[in-house]
Order: sequence, then structure tokens, then C-alpha cells
Amino acid sequence: GIYLEGVALPKGFFPFAPPLLLYPKRLVLGASWSGNARFQEQRVALAVRVEGVEGVRVPAGRFNAYRLRVAFTTERGGADVKLLYLVPGLGVVAFQAGEGLVGLVRFSARGAGGRARREPPASPPSSPGSPPPWARTPRASPPAWRAG
Repeated sequence: GIYLEGVALPKGFFPFAPPLLLYPKRLVLGASWSGNARFQEQRVALAVRVEGVEGVRVPAGRFNAYRLRVAFTTERGGADVKLLYLVPGLGVVAFQAGEGLVGLVRFSARGAGGRARREPPASPPSSPGSPPPWARTPRASPPAWRAG
């Protein structure tokens, strides 16, 4: 799975202790999970639910992505809910920011022999619980994320 290790803010990088599971190795429609961690001298909680699969158009292209509802809460009363659009093997391609959508601008996929591949758009999974047929592989992961 992919773990959220911390947040980069203007004053530096602030870790979650322990890292929080953002999404597991295998996503299943309707699945949910949660976790707790220390962050900047307070407890935070993360709750995630896989709501569905939908097409999303971003500057980098069109993707069939899992839609995840991610809720953060803090012991001091803070709360935030985001929708993430996740493509397994590639990562988060878009997320909701207020009324708008922030999307992936570009990526580089490397296939066998290190040559870039262009894959046709993927179609949604044919049955609930089956993973979508994404074949794109990222070159690098953002530094605050860790695969486990």
C-alpha cells in the first residue's frame, strides 16, 4: 500500500508518527480503513472509503480512477474532507480543492527497455472488487509517500 509519511509546509517537513495508510495494495469498491497518528503535537485521524470508479479528465489525459473520500480530523477540532482520484500503479491523478479539481499535468511511463509507452484509456472494472486494467507505471513517487 501507499502510506502518507508527512506534510511539507513552508516551515519544513512534518511527519506523521506512525505513517498513515492512504490506500492499500488492492482497492475494493466499498472498502474503508482508518488510522491514527501524532502530527505537530496532536493526534490526527484519517478515514478513507472507496466510493466508486469514474472517468476523470485532467491535463495529463483521461483516466478511469477510483474515487476515494478521505477525511482528516484532529483532536483540536480541525477537519477536512477531500475526494482523491486514484489510478493504481500511477497514483493520485486529481483531487478536489473547494469547488474545483486539481489534476495531474504530465507523467512519464516507462515500459520494458526503458522506452516510454502510450496505453489506450482504461475501462472501468467489469465487476465490483476487480482492479481496473491500468498498465501505466510511474517513474518516481512523491517524496512524502512510501509504498509498503
